[in-house]
Amino acid sequence: MRVHILQMDTVWEDKAENRRRIAAALDASLGREPGHAAGYPPGSAGNSAAPLVLLPEMSLTGFTMDADAHGDMAAADADREFFAALAARHSAALVAGYADVPDTIELQAARNLAGAWGPDGSRLAEYQKNYPFSLSGEDMAYAAGCETASFETGGMSFALAICYDLRFPELFRRQAGQVDGYIVIANWPAKRAEHWRTLLRARAIENQAWVIGVNRIGVDGYGVEYSGDSVIIDPFGGILAEAGSGEPVLSADIDPDRVAEVRERYPFLADRKSGN
Repeated sequence: MRVHILQMDTVWEDKAENRRRIAAALDASLGREPGHAAGYPPGSAGNSAAPLVLLPEMSLTGFTMDADAHGDMAAADADREFFAALAARHSAALVAGYADVPDTIELQAARNLAGAWGPDGSRLAEYQKNYPFSLSGEDMAYAAGCETASFETGGMSFALAICYDLRFPELFRRQAGQVDGYIVIANWPAKRAEHWRTLLRARAIENQAWVIGVNRIGVDGYGVEYSGDSVIIDPFGGILAEAGSGEPVLSADIDPDRVAEVRERYPFLADRKSGN
């Protein structure tokens, strides 16, 4: 499966400009006509050839704490429609981050979300960040989720996680052995870049799964600097591809059979005690 990571410099709280930049970057890298993404032929949607396109956490606003100004349901639904249209345009599965403020009585707190769409534009999964980042006050602006979420594409299954979730291995362990990979979308600060790289490798090694970390670059509206360092890590902890601090579309092929090979040769997951 071909994976494409857009490691972007998100324009602060400017959805229109970020939509323009994302669309332009993907058109330039993947092709402008539906069914021609990454050189795949028309009609590839829904089969194993469909690529996987990944965008960072809150990819249309940056890591804003002003959820009410950017995440009302009408705006959030427009965001979802934009991502669905991108996936269909490029016949790709797509994962992206955004926020919403549900307007139902049961759900009134803002949510930091990761969504996945299929090559036909259908929504495959939506995940609410389980661990809001208290150091930045995110826990005061966004409600914590409690469920995991995963999706399938191209014969592989992927679990979703968002940024600070990475520091909590128990979240990843809940799906250990059930998925082929984890996708972690983030706005992870440059000052803790070494933690980012180390924790991503740890999650891959301990769960014997592909781990794909998708981070942004640039400086946000609070003056926080981001160094990117998006990376694809194989189930044995090896670095398949990494982006550094530029703004390329990082692309690489991941092997669906690699997970089974590693788990069969090194059956570490089978040695877990009950409940772990």
